[in-house]
Amino acid sequence: MRYSNGLRMTKRITLPDEVLKFFRRTGRAGGLKRAENMTPEERSEQARKAVQARWAKVKDAKKSVQETKKGK
Repeated sequence: MRYSNGLRMTKRITLPDEVLKFFRRTGRAGGLKRAENMTPEERSEQARKAVQARWAKVKDAKKSVQETKKGK
């Protein structure tokens, strides 16, 4: 099944609250440690790549919505 914006519908897995808190805490710590080890240029490059990836998703979703509307 697909949403009209092109995103796939997925089944959500629920985890216990303790597990989710652990993942959030360790993921945040890992990202901070990674950033500490990067030079300012490397952090800037990673941020640029992240923004490009986010905008690519938005553009793809908009494109599929437009294609869906044309098909109706």
